[in-house]
Amino acid sequence: MKKFAGFPLIVMVLILTTLSGRGVAVTHVCEVVEEVFYAEKDYANAYMEVDLWVELTGPRGTYRIPAFWDGGDTFRARLVATQPGRWQWSTGNKTGDSGLDGKSGTFTADAWTEAEKAANPNRRGFIRVASNKHTLEYADGTPFFYTGDTWWCALTGVYRWDSDEGASGISFQKAIALRKAQGFNGLNIIACFPSDTIKGIWDRSLHGKKVAEDGSKPFEISNPKDSKRGIDYTWINPKYWQHADRKMKHMWEQGFVPYLETVRRHENWPYEREAEKDAFTNYVRYLWARYGCYNMMFSWVHADAGNDTVQKAWGQLAVKAHASLGDGRMPYGQPRGVMCPGSSKNYWYRLSPRL
Repeated sequence: MKKFAGFPLIVMVLILTTLSGRGVAVTHVCEVVEEVFYAEKDYANAYMEVDLWVELTGPRGTYRIPAFWDGGDTFRARLVATQPGRWQWSTGNKTGDSGLDGKSGTFTADAWTEAEKAANPNRRGFIRVASNKHTLEYADGTPFFYTGDTWWCALTGVYRWDSDEGASGISFQKAIALRKAQGFNGLNIIACFPSDTIKGIWDRSLHGKKVAEDGSKPFEISNPKDSKRGIDYTWINPKYWQHADRKMKHMWEQGFVPYLETVRRHENWPYEREAEKDAFTNYVRYLWARYGCYNMMFSWVHADAGNDTVQKAWGQLAVKAHASLGDGRMPYGQPRGVMCPGSSKNYWYRLSPRL
């Protein structure tokens, strides 16, 4: 038996396990616990082929959390304790991949102090609709009044990380600090602009710049010369989202709540081949898996204009995703909606009443 400083190694392991809380990781309520899994199988397109979920159980119930593919053989699940106490998670046995199935673990979540909650209101829990059905509140019952600025391109290189050299002229962190000092607590954001490099949107000087800081695009470009059909929405690019990760985390740490939209309605997605239309469900699931661990309000699509035909086309994609993802309920019950022209009742309630 190997020895360390005169002690048998197995004894040292037991001592360290006892000192670290019997081997159970300790975190806080609403802090992200990230679990990483490595697939044993090879996949042609893991984004479309693997449907991995984690069952998370705590003191007051169970959550079903999607995991996401992060490139290569790597999958991640971002888990959150909504109450203090001991939490258990498991991946079940449904993918048929020994690297993903049958994984489990535990962690313990401590409560925040009132002073710590005041320093970051996101520690009060996930935003929800209040019992009066007209206002919003944190999970602990504290009222939440959304005061949001609009930076649709916030997750792109327009707002660079640690640099004022982006098109906005100010780093993401400085911009957040400025708005926080002014009393803002949220941002209106479109998660990505898949066709920007071949089609463009808004100010021509920004065409092609709504990508990650290293130039990574959110989806694969199958034909750079085709502004209508040049995107393959079945092929997501994790590198883009890895850049966005730090911004989403930073917003949570600064007490901000993003209004996060999937894409803008100018994308040709509803008129693509069936496999791509079906992939809208995968995309919504991907956003929930990657960022559903944070406080947010979710929008099925940025449908800011367009006639009934446009609204209905996007509505059909959203309705299918809604039905496929547990009746459209986000992992921790965050509010959902749609940014649309005029009245949401006239457009989306009529066209897609289940949303």
